[in-house]
Amino acid sequence: GMFGGVISIKYKSPIYEAYALEGYELYTKRYGSLDQFWPQALAETGLVGISAFAALFVSLFIIFYTLIGRSANTELDGLLRGLMIYTMVVIIYSFGSGLNVTPIIFSFAAFAGMGIGCAK
Repeated sequence: GMFGGVISIKYKSPIYEAYALEGYELYTKRYGSLDQFWPQALAETGLVGISAFAALFVSLFIIFYTLIGRSANTELDGLLRGLMIYTMVVIIYSFGSGLNVTPIIFSFAAFAGMGIGCAK
């Protein structure tokens, strides 16, 4: 949390001084933080970590797409199609802010688990 999030500003991250970043205090007073999900995840986990995290969303989308062809009824088919669309929405939403929206992510995870479980 030392690369632009709220924690880095609250506890005075040494990263800002080490790289002589100027002007970040004015920016953070105006906007609250430098927090952007994907660049911050890249800075904290590297290329391997961000690739694995992006692969999680891609694999979920592929799993839902594959299970649509196997679904036996229209209700499950509709749930899986909705989850495919919602996976894209979560990805697009993560470009504007983080994934720190608990009601949305928990609901998505619960419905994804139900959809995959019912498809088996």
